Parts: sequence; structure tokens; C-alpha cells
Amino acid sequence: MKRIIPFIACLLLGLVLGKFLWVGGEATDSGEPLGLEEEPLIYTCSMHPQVRQNEPGLCPLCAMELIPLDQAGSSSEDLYTFTMKPGAVAMANIQTAVFGQEGSPDVSAEREIYLSGRVAIDEDRMRTISSNVGGRLDDFGIAYEGQYVKKGQKVGSLYAPELVAAQQELRIAFKMKEQEPALYQAARTKLKNWQLTEQQIDQIENSPVMIDQIDLIADKSGIVLNRLVQLGDFIKKGQALLRLVELDQVWIELEAYEQDLPFLYQGQKVRFSTPSLPGQILTGVINFIDPMIESKTRTAKVRLSVENPQLHLKPEMLVDGIVSVPQRPEFNTHYLPKSAVLWTGKRSVVYLQKGEPDFPKFEMREVTLGSTVGEGYEVLKGLQTGDHYVVNGVFVVDAAAQLKGGYSMINRPQALVIEINEEFRAALNSLLDSYFEIKNKLVQSDFEGSMEMVQTFEQRLKNLTIPFESRDDWQPFGQTIKNRLKEMNKAIDLEGVRNNFAGFSDQMTTVVSTFELGNQAVYVDFCPMAMNDQGAYWLSEFENIENPYFGSAMLTCGVVKRTFSGVTR
Repeated sequence: MKRIIPFIACLLLGLVLGKFLWVGGEATDSGEPLGLEEEPLIYTCSMHPQVRQNEPGLCPLCAMELIPLDQAGSSSEDLYTFTMKPGAVAMANIQTAVFGQEGSPDVSAEREIYLSGRVAIDEDRMRTISSNVGGRLDDFGIAYEGQYVKKGQKVGSLYAPELVAAQQELRIAFKMKEQEPALYQAARTKLKNWQLTEQQIDQIENSPVMIDQIDLIADKSGIVLNRLVQLGDFIKKGQALLRLVELDQVWIELEAYEQDLPFLYQGQKVRFSTPSLPGQILTGVINFIDPMIESKTRTAKVRLSVENPQLHLKPEMLVDGIVSVPQRPEFNTHYLPKSAVLWTGKRSVVYLQKGEPDFPKFEMREVTLGSTVGEGYEVLKGLQTGDHYVVNGVFVVDAAAQLKGGYSMINRPQALVIEINEEFRAALNSLLDSYFEIKNKLVQSDFEGSMEMVQTFEQRLKNLTIPFESRDDWQPFGQTIKNRLKEMNKAIDLEGVRNNFAGFSDQMTTVVSTFELGNQAVYVDFCPMAMNDQGAYWLSEFENIENPYFGSAMLTCGVVKRTFSGVTR
């Protein structure tokens, strides 16, 4: 019994300890050990990665099926690079091209420069009808400007006292023509210079009646541009009566930005069209490029001389011109399409595709751009032949970079905030208020109102006084904003304004992030479905989303990406 009792005690103790150990590892109903449950999945949209839900479903923005977050992509340790799953790339329609490769959009044989302007009067075709004798205008047959005058036509008559004296001289000279033939010819020539005919002069010689009225005869043909006198006026000898113009040949005056001037030259062919002749493409040749730059618009006039026998082209008609520019082989230059570049004033950003196609990575790369040619930018620095760059969907890639905490167009490394004086700060805030007015008119889908606000912004920009110490910092912003405003002013409908509002907003976002504007809160909003699903940003003075790209059709489409709140950005 002494040996059995300790043995039974040890057995019981072992059973108790085994029970506790088994309970600690007991399986749950789901088959997983206690304490080892997986964390719940987060679902997101490949097209709109800002959408996050705890359960599967449809994206509230595009109605696409949500996928687990770990399938949408993962962040990289490098802030310049991040990874996206192939499915997310396909759903976002991200397309790439190879820089410098034959057939790539950056090495097209030709680029196009778009110019705008108007039909103008050919100053070489302007004529003036003057009076060769002084007197009172008793009759004037030109009733209105725009009337056509034919050479030899009577346009009026003058009461001319000098004519009476000239007639007396002629009669005296006529009697002495045998003795003084030169004096006789001089008297006749004097009357001829007053536009009297040979018959009228012969009548004066043979008639005792004095003529005190002289007809005014047009010695040129053309359309009356200006009536320079009125009935009853006293006319001096040599005074202009009418200004005429022939419109069988006209000028086409186009405006070229200074960055486009190196690609233009005299003798270059230009295709142009005008809304008054829909479907017709006309051609002309550059015969003059203004050597002076207009200080406000930063443009120079480019002139074509065009035949106009049917008078279809009328002065002041609006004209759009296109110049095809071959690639400049002497510079071995490539051009990036505008769709591949995120341009923020001083900084230009592209995204390169790295790694394997089955598991692509995207890297942000800053580039240095040169001239703008048509729909492309000249690349001076930052890319090498063979680089794979994103040519479509760059806004989606940039948005994904922001959401993953990497560097992006807005979240740039070493961001700079420039301090400015109070006067300049107030002026920039006034510009920002005008921007909000344009944005709010687009939210209301008010085309006319938005165009009025664009003109208000433009006027405030013209009146902007820039301190000396801020001129170098402001110059690239000011010129780019002027160009954007000019494009918006060309818009003929609401869609045209909205298409240019995206680039305008990018510039204003950079202004807000670069200059210290005070304590006003400014929200950077983003809509991934704007600009044909490429995505677009805008600024707002309030936190609630009101989409200027769609208005009431999709008023709340978008998210707040960043907030600027005065000195503590």
C-alpha cells in the first residue's frame, strides 16, 4: 500500500496537468488554434485605392468589385517607389511606353504647334481718295461705310471758288495759245489735275458760262473703310475724303508663344481654319514674324498673306492655325506627351515602370523640360533611352503613391514654403478667391458665369504687384497661369472650361503649397473619374466635396487629399 499510494497520486497529478495543457491548445469551431486567429481582411478598389471597407462589395465610386488590400499592392521601403498588382494596373488602364524607342510617342517625326488669331486687313491693300482742290462739299454720294466704290465713280461734288479763277486763266491762255502755247497747256493741265475731263475743259474754252462745281471722281476701287468728311464740310486741297481697302487679299495674324518661336520661320506652311467656314482647311505661308514680344501676353505676331478672291475671309474673324514641326535632329531631342507629365510649376514629374511586368513597381522621377511643341514637352534631362514611363493613367499612379505614403506630385521631398510680405500675400489670397469663384461656377455648371470669373481672375493677375524679392519665385507660376487662362478664354462650352481647369488647378495647388498665404484653410480634393478617368485635382475653401468637373451629375465624387491651414502646413 505504501508503494501504490504515491503511484496513484502521481497519476492523478499527471491527468490534471494534461487536462490543463489540452484545454490551452483546444481547437476552435473554425479549426484554428486559440490565440492564432487571422486579422480581418480590408477590401479596397483597384481603381480607387482610397476606398477601404471591412467586407467585400462594390466600389461606391465606380461600382467595381472590391478586392483584398494585400492584392491591391504593397508599399516599398523606398519612398520614391511602390508596387502595384497586375490586376490593379489593368483595372486602372495604366499604359507605358519606352523612351527613345522607334514608334514611341516621344519620337514622332513631327510635332504640331497650335496657334490662334484673327483675319486682318492687308495694309498694303489700303487706299485713300483725296480732293485735288479746296472747297465746300455740296454733294456726297457715299452713304455708309462698307459701300463698294469703283474706279471712275463720282463720289461727290465741291463748290470750288478756285475753279472760277482757273477757268478765266484758261480762256485768256486759249486766246493766246498761238503766241504762248506753253501757258495754254499749263492752264489745261491745272484743270486736269482737278480731275476735269478733256470734254469739260473744251466746254469751258468755248462757253461763256462759268462752272463753280467740280465733281469728285474715285481714282481707285475698294470697300469704304472710313468716311473722313461729312456733307457741308469745307475741304482743303489734298484732304482725304475716303479710306478704301481691297479684301481680295488679307492677312492672317496669329499669336505664337515665345517658347514656340524657335520652331517658326518665314516661308513655313501653316494650315488654318475658321468657324465661319466649317470643315474647310486653308493654307498660307508665314511672311513675317514680329521681332518684338508683347509684354503682357508673352506672344509675338506671326503673319500670313492669303488670297481671298471670294471674300469669304472677313476682317476680325477668329482663326485657329496648326504648324507641323519636324523633330530637330541637331539636338537629338525627344518629346514626352503631355499625358505622361505632372507639371507643378518648377517641378515636372513622370512615373517609370520598374521590375518584372508580372509584379510592376513604379518610381517617381523628376525631369527637366524644354520647349512645348504641340501636345508634347521637350525633355532635356531626367530620362534615358529605354526607360519605361507611364503614358496613360499617371494621375492614378500618383494617387496610389500618395495613399501609400510615398513621394508624389503633392507630397514632394524637401517641400519649400516661401515667406512673402503682407501686401503680396493679400494679392495672392485675392487670386485664390477668384479661383474659388471659377470653381464654384463650374460646380453650378454655369458656363457664362465661369467665363466671367475667368476674366475677373485675369484682371486681378494683370494688376498683381510683385515685390522685387519674390519675382524670381513667382515668374514661372505667373506665366504658366496666364497660359492656362488664355486656353480657358478660348472655350466655347462648359466642357472646354473644365478640360483646362485641371491644369489651372495644378498650378494653383503649387502656388498654395509654395507661398505662405496665411491662416485660411485650403483643401486639395481629387476625383479619380475626372478627365476621362485619368483623375484631376482642385482646391476648395470648405471640406465638403463639391465636384467642379461633373457638377450636379456627380457632385460628391472625390476625396480630400491634403489640407493647407496657414503657417503650419
